[in-house]
Amino acid sequence: MTNERYSRAWLFVAAALFIADLFLHLPITDVCDALVKRYGFFPFDGFVRRGFEAMGAACLCGAWMWPRDRTVAGIAALTLMATVVVAQMLIVLNGVEDVHYPQYALLTYVLARGLPTLEGAWLGGTILGALDEGYQFVALPRGTPGYFDWNDVVLNAIGSAFGIVIAVMFVRRCGAQELISRRRALLIACAALGAAIVLAPPMVGPFFDVTPGGRRFHRMPAPEAIAVASALWYGVRYLAGRARPEGSPNRLIA
Repeated sequence: MTNERYSRAWLFVAAALFIADLFLHLPITDVCDALVKRYGFFPFDGFVRRGFEAMGAACLCGAWMWPRDRTVAGIAALTLMATVVVAQMLIVLNGVEDVHYPQYALLTYVLARGLPTLEGAWLGGTILGALDEGYQFVALPRGTPGYFDWNDVVLNAIGSAFGIVIAVMFVRRCGAQELISRRRALLIACAALGAAIVLAPPMVGPFFDVTPGGRRFHRMPAPEAIAVASALWYGVRYLAGRARPEGSPNRLIA
């Protein structure tokens, strides 16, 4: 199989994964609701959280023990785990929401196999994550949220960053990584942030919202979510630059 056909095959797998994600929202929700009714919310939530914590620990240990790019991948995984801890404290309500991390890590890893750059794979995964949330907001057959969930967009972006760490560990690149120039990347981030401020200005109010069940969480406004995603983007750029094949410096797209 030629490299071009090989890449197309991976992109086809990524498209299939994304479509499956869209159609599995309600079936997975129904299964979780049934388990909560049978075992109770807190036992179910605790079991799910411990499962995802075990996955995170395995990812962190694997990154530090992997023979190639060990330090780069390990530091990146450790930084992302710290980001996850902050997210858990501020924007995650229950253990099931942690599914965003492996869900978009897998999708972005597959994209990294089909696209020429790790930066492009992260951007693709994050954009698909935003489209996923848009689908839920606009077209989900039932259980449509009352607002566009920027919290989930950020969780998807964090998951995509984990996918890049996994790609650094497993994907061997044959050529230099092409990165968007710093000036262009900064202009894109600033333009997105400016558009968010104009189209969805943040409302002045309490930092935490409270659910009917009494649980506190921070509902991120669009500008804040885009700022966080931009910081993740720059982290991915740094990781892609450090993980380049030996002897092949990164090229910047002017």
